[in-house]
Amino acid sequence: MALDLGIVILTFVIGTLIAVLVWSLTKKSTQSSTKGKSEKAAGSKKDGKKSSGAQSKPAKKKAAVIVSKDSKSTFTHSWLLTSLKGHTGAITDMDFSANGKHLATCAEELDEVFVSQPMVETPTPSETDSGCVLSRRQKRNRMKKTQAGNKKKEHPTKTVENKQRMRRATPLKYYTRLQMKNSEIYSFLYQYVLLDDQLLNLGYPVESSFYPNRAIIYKTPEANVTYYRSDVRRAFRHQPEIIEMAEHLYTSEHSDLYEEKPSLSPSLEKRCVRCKKGFFVTLDGEYLTEERCTYHWGQWKRPCSPDESHGYTCCPGFEGSIGCTSGDLHVWNGVSPGMNGPFTDYVRTTPGTGPKSHSIYALDCEMCYTGRGLEVCKVSVISIDGCLVYEALVKPHHRVIDYNTRFSGLCEQDLKKATKTISDVQRDLLGFIHAQSILIGHGLENDLRALRILHSVIIDTAVLFPHYFGFPFRRSLKSLVATYLQRHIQVGHNGHDSFEDARACAELVLWKAAYRSLMLWKLNFGKLDSTVLELNMKDIRTVRAHVQYDSATLIRWSPDSKALLTVRALGNNIEIYKVLKKPEAGALPSVQTSHAFEKTREADLLAIDVASTGRFIMTCTPKNELDILDLKGNLLASVITNQMETYSAKISPDGRFVATSGFTPEVKVWEVVFSRSGEFEKVNRAFELSGHTSGIYSFDYSPDSGRMVSISKDGTWRLYNTNIDYRQGQLATLVVSGKWKSEGNEPARVALAPDGRVVAIGSNCSLYIYSTVTAELLAHIPDVHAAPITRLRFDSTSRFILTTGDKYVRVFHNVPGFKIAMADLEVKLRKATGQALKERCQIQLKEAKALVELFNARASRWIRIPPIRLEEDMNSPTSSRSNNLSDANRTDLALPLAAVISLAITSYVVVVLVGIVLQKWLARICCSTSESTANCFCDICFNCFNSTDTCCGNSGINCCSPPMNNCCIAVLSYL
Repeated sequence: MALDLGIVILTFVIGTLIAVLVWSLTKKSTQSSTKGKSEKAAGSKKDGKKSSGAQSKPAKKKAAVIVSKDSKSTFTHSWLLTSLKGHTGAITDMDFSANGKHLATCAEELDEVFVSQPMVETPTPSETDSGCVLSRRQKRNRMKKTQAGNKKKEHPTKTVENKQRMRRATPLKYYTRLQMKNSEIYSFLYQYVLLDDQLLNLGYPVESSFYPNRAIIYKTPEANVTYYRSDVRRAFRHQPEIIEMAEHLYTSEHSDLYEEKPSLSPSLEKRCVRCKKGFFVTLDGEYLTEERCTYHWGQWKRPCSPDESHGYTCCPGFEGSIGCTSGDLHVWNGVSPGMNGPFTDYVRTTPGTGPKSHSIYALDCEMCYTGRGLEVCKVSVISIDGCLVYEALVKPHHRVIDYNTRFSGLCEQDLKKATKTISDVQRDLLGFIHAQSILIGHGLENDLRALRILHSVIIDTAVLFPHYFGFPFRRSLKSLVATYLQRHIQVGHNGHDSFEDARACAELVLWKAAYRSLMLWKLNFGKLDSTVLELNMKDIRTVRAHVQYDSATLIRWSPDSKALLTVRALGNNIEIYKVLKKPEAGALPSVQTSHAFEKTREADLLAIDVASTGRFIMTCTPKNELDILDLKGNLLASVITNQMETYSAKISPDGRFVATSGFTPEVKVWEVVFSRSGEFEKVNRAFELSGHTSGIYSFDYSPDSGRMVSISKDGTWRLYNTNIDYRQGQLATLVVSGKWKSEGNEPARVALAPDGRVVAIGSNCSLYIYSTVTAELLAHIPDVHAAPITRLRFDSTSRFILTTGDKYVRVFHNVPGFKIAMADLEVKLRKATGQALKERCQIQLKEAKALVELFNARASRWIRIPPIRLEEDMNSPTSSRSNNLSDANRTDLALPLAAVISLAITSYVVVVLVGIVLQKWLARICCSTSESTANCFCDICFNCFNSTDTCCGNSGINCCSPPMNNCCIAVLSYL
């Protein structure tokens, strides 16, 4: 017996260890596969010779960012139909059309941090070349460092070439995100094209009206806004005018104080763009003043706070100090203040034919200083998708004074490889850039002057993103990219990259297109099969419209679904968009701007609505200002709500009433009265919804306006019967009241299902569903959005719940509504008397049961989500707890399949062995209590329980005796 028990214990221990080992190995393999996926996603830019285990630190950081980003944006749930994706910022409002076929959304298109191109770290001052004259020892030491660094790198040229080739073929992020045709992008961007007056005032080369086929350039004197101390010394000091003996005050020509007039022409005097000193140069570029130029190549930094100090970005010198860098000669940009020209060496783009003529390109040039000013030495042109179209090095026509390597990134060795002249480049560019083509750039007047090209369809990012102080101040391209695109360019001492700058300009313009948008989603839920549990985004068609120079915060459909009303964020006024249907069958409608109403209130509008009768429009502000407007935007009436602060305002679905809620604990309802002829008469106070003890966040109507639900800060929600005649003194009565759980200090949202069976509440980032019959919690879905829920709606069929909070629209199946509907159908079926009613109830009940079974089968595959239960099971305390589990922990709670099987087999073996041990022990008891004096060799006492004899005897074979029968029966009864 001792030996058998030891074997059993040993078997149990070994089986348990095997199960634990299999489970740990399976879990480790799952983690390694997840890690491998993240490393694969992060290693796209990694060197091919490196293994996955030897990743660089930036790649690991990038992988961590991607994994964390995916975990935050990915949301899964067994009730989720789909997540509508398309906006790049938080969605502020949504609304269904009257026919229920289209959903309109608007968003604040604030871009998230983009990590596909890592930011370049700012070099330390020791790494940055200050441009000062170096000694022989300094030059030798720097050369040694450069050579040592090159020895450590293996085949750097090949790696750089591969990276550059991939980079030039990668489309822009915003181009792929827009999902628009080039013709649509062209039509949208054309509104940002500069006017003729703007081109002239900004210094662009334009055709002269007095000299045909010749170019003129006007540089406004106010463009030089920097004040220099040298100008103060040169300024004329005012002397009081003396009328008498004025001629005696003049100095003689023989006097030392007599200032001799220069013999050179004033047109030959230029001002250095670096040190601001004057010098003389001929029209052919020959210098008459040969003087070294000492300057600060950095900008003067003015402090934004008392803790910061003044100084240049290149050196710690004070304002007006001697420059830290020197050049051989003074340089200028080729343009003097005032009118320049006419020039005869400019070429004009020619009109093109066909769709290719309406193309979009971004252009940037790198230039060097010559005696004639700035001349192009490199040109890069990209298409609107970000791919390189044209790039060439250009031989300067005149002698190079300064290669401007610090900013152009080019040196004398680079220009020795140049084979094209300015005429060759002009001929190449005019081959694909037509007069209708849109050219994008930052300060593009300098590039067109250097290229000697006349073009009038220009989008300048310096004008598109104006400076805070207005013209003539301009923001740098580096600042715009850091602010709007969340990355750094033009960092380091290797100079600018014309391709990188051109891509940045194109992406800024595309960001402008993505920033101002609203979307239409074709969602015909009424025709959607009830057996469809998931919907792919590829099956959903969308239309994107753009808000010019602004973004929309609120959006509403017109009653006939032919127009959209939006509230502009900056303008704070209503703008109307026409929704035009296309003649093609199944084609999506187009959205065009119609007109805008004048601004009526200074405070921001928090609500806008249109009456279903089409008679009036309602607007409301947080400052208790409720306005009734006609369809042309004229004010009909204004009401002060007297709620200290208004939180929500809506028009009833029947178009009769207007209600508001706010800081006070009641919902106030007014009736907008019209005459029989349709003329506005007045606004009457109708009734109130009272009973709350604190402010009311929001409320909602039923489709027939006979029910209203409200949610308050006091932690309760209340459903009222509003099918009353307030003129007869009737008051709204309470139907049901329940409690809701508040998560945080964010305002909660409430929505009533059209069939009136459930109420949905959005609290912070979670969704709660309550019964309108028992006020019990039916479901809780946590962490629906990454931000608090801002809008909550049911579709017209009550089958789906839509929520917004971040840049996604979540569409859930109304599973609790299905369950309650199934219970109602069972009651109707029992009470039905007619055969037709019974058949209809049976069909609907069959469909509801089939749908619930589908969700039960789907939920069984999700460990965290329990199957749908009956009403009596919903009241159990474990119901809410199982629903409270987070989706993010589903993979942690789920055991691997192999481990589960191993544990099951081990448990079965243990149970069998324990049974055998127990059998032997019972047999010993049976034999030890025998009346027989024979030795007990009984091993299978259970085999004799149903017989008249027992199995105990001297030999254990055919030795059953009647005296043992009572003992075995006693043991059996004991068990």
